[in-house]
Formats: sequence, C-alpha cells, structure tokens
Amino acid sequence: MQPQDARHDGGLDVYSDSAYGSGEARAACRDGGHDTVIKPKALRPAVSGGLTLDDLTINEDADTVTCPNGITRQMSQNRTVTFGAVCASCPLRAQCTTARDGRSMTIHPHEGLLRAARAQARTPQFKQAYPVRSVIERTIAWPAQNGLRIRLRYIGTAKHDAWLHTRCAALNLQTLLTVGLARRDAAWILA
Repeated sequence: MQPQDARHDGGLDVYSDSAYGSGEARAACRDGGHDTVIKPKALRPAVSGGLTLDDLTINEDADTVTCPNGITRQMSQNRTVTFGAVCASCPLRAQCTTARDGRSMTIHPHEGLLRAARAQARTPQFKQAYPVRSVIERTIAWPAQNGLRIRLRYIGTAKHDAWLHTRCAALNLQTLLTVGLARRDAAWILA
C-alpha cells in the first residue's frame, strides 16, 4: 500500500490494489485515521447474474441477516448464516442459490467496511482518484526494473543504498529530459 496526499487532519489517502483491500487492512487504515482508495474485490454471485451478499441486509447489532425475500436468520458465533429449508419455496431461489440445502454463508467480521468500499468504488470520485494508484506503482517499479527485474549486484546495504540513489537520480534526469529539460542562456529550463 502506498500512502498518498497527506490531509490537513494528519490522515492519509491510502492507494492500493485489491490485494491489499481486506477488511483487516481497511480497519487498520480507518483506526489510524486514514482513508482508503483501494479497489474492492468483486462479489461473485452463487448464480450467474444473480443476487450477491450486497443484496442481503446485515444487522450487526442484532447479529441477523435478512434475504431479499424478507426472511431473517440469526448469525452463529462464528458468523455463519444458513437459510436452509426456507429456500425451497422461495420465489427468488433461482437468482440466489443452486445449493440443494438452501443458501448459507459466512459474514466477514469487517463486512460493513467491505460493503462501504464496494459502494465507494461506484462513485465518480473513486473512479477519478483510483487511476493515481497505477502511477504510484509504476513510479515505485521504475528503480527496480529496466524492462526486466534488476538483480542487486552488491553485498551490504551501503552499496545498495548508493546504487538506489544513483538509479533514482538517473530516472529523474530521464523524466526531466522527456518533458523538455533544456539549457538556454546558461540556465536549465523546462520547455
């Protein structure tokens, strides 16, 4: 994960790909006072094009889950929910489950954060901000590769540190030349 853009309240906007978008990571960011701009993993419905977990209502205070047909079930201590036999006569069954014994699921302890992330990903603000992540990742990757992964040649951190500083300076110079760095009247300018 890469922190980006310190805010006036001291928190950061944390950019990352979905591999770092677990509920635990999102909770740690929230608890640290940071906002996340992390693409959530897509929900896979049990039936293609059917209902997903976001179509169910989860009441964390009562530890209950209500299906779109209005049936409510209690979560167990390990946060599993089974709708069981009630699914047999449900008019939404074909959109909800193919399981012979009815729909069952385990609710993530940070399901509220994961739902909020999926809702956030549908906003225009997220769609505008998220592409910044790829620029950050590319910037981090540049020093480590030149078309292929570069193998470190030295033993010891001091020599690697010197190599990294030289590599970054060369990349910065290459970037400046690409955007038009030139010498004019004994001064460096960006054309």
